[in-house]
Amino acid sequence: MHSFLIVGSIPQKRLAKVEELLLKKIEELKASPDFFLLQSEEGSIGIEKVRNLKDNLSLKPFREKEKIALIFEAQNLTVEAQNALLKTLEEPQQAKIYLTAPDTSWLLPTIVSRCQTYFLPLNSPLLDQKEVQNLTSAFYQIINSSLGEKLKILEKTGLTKDKTQAQDWLLKLSLLTRELLLSCFQEQPKTNISPQLLLKTLKLIHQYQKYLEANCQLGLTLENFLIEIDQLFSIKTSR
Repeated sequence: MHSFLIVGSIPQKRLAKVEELLLKKIEELKASPDFFLLQSEEGSIGIEKVRNLKDNLSLKPFREKEKIALIFEAQNLTVEAQNALLKTLEEPQQAKIYLTAPDTSWLLPTIVSRCQTYFLPLNSPLLDQKEVQNLTSAFYQIINSSLGEKLKILEKTGLTKDKTQAQDWLLKLSLLTRELLLSCFQEQPKTNISPQLLLKTLKLIHQYQKYLEANCQLGLTLENFLIEIDQLFSIKTSR
């Protein structure tokens, strides 16, 4: 079994990387009986879909040299589905499995360790230069303000009344944090925040993205997010 994990950037670019590795377009592969696509239809990818995939991959290829499976946006796999997938990855079969996800932190470490991982740079059309500047300014305003000020900022944005807008905000915040994190390993870092703190921030953002996907109460979820951000950076500044 050969397994590949593509993380970083945005979903469209992750998919393009899969096509680059396959040397074929996904639309072309959909007509093949040896190609299997798993993706979220109702918010998650459950264990039954992974079990069906395992059964299909255990059969000999019908037309191609090997079977190919794509789990698009694998962060939508339930924990049970990820554990079932782990067993599939461990079995020697004539197949290749490709997974895409925003970041490795969305998946079980045991799955990540069994995949050859490709990290894509940000270069996202979601954030133009002006938006990066505005978001960076807002980011520093949030982390440097008191908890009360953070909650006032949240109230002014109107994010607590629009789930789509809140998800978009967290996504862009995630992209920005990742860009700042990557810059820490370059000659001229874009921030003086430590990589360790940025990584904790990124994981926290991902955690709350999952809460929103699970339809947790919007206002309370965002307030708790800012409380945890406040605690995270308060610990740093108190040292």
